[in-house]
Amino acid sequence: MGCDAHVTKPVKRSTLLETVRDAVEPVPHSAPSPTETAGNGAGHIAMATPQGPIVVEVDQELSDLIPGFLGRKREDARAILIAAEHREQEALTRLGHKMKGEGGSYGLNAITEIGRELEQAGKDGDFDAARRLGRDLADFLERLRIDYRPAED
Repeated sequence: MGCDAHVTKPVKRSTLLETVRDAVEPVPHSAPSPTETAGNGAGHIAMATPQGPIVVEVDQELSDLIPGFLGRKREDARAILIAAEHREQEALTRLGHKMKGEGGSYGLNAITEIGRELEQAGKDGDFDAARRLGRDLADFLERLRIDYRPAED
């Protein structure tokens, strides 16, 4: 009995309806990759190639918040690699839990998915997976390009 999703105020009708839809639709059999989930939810992925940019459309109203958020996620990527190197399970679990809860709030569900996997890696003491996820996060952030779209009502 946990929380599978949340929305923050003020809630746009489209965001609420999408969140409800996501909660009641069946879960796919395999988890999508971070590049596949990068645009689910509030953002929309326009292009994701193995080495090319990852373009995500995000509501214009988040334009003041996104740069700071991405800066903090770059710091998190470094912290993940350091925690994995020092075999700090609790730190990895905590970082993963935080990321899991915040990525979708910014329309960046790839960060949420990486966070979910990192939290589990921390719980399992899987430091190789944590290192891979830290590199995946850094790669995602390096390739990410945000395109802002006008806010919806």
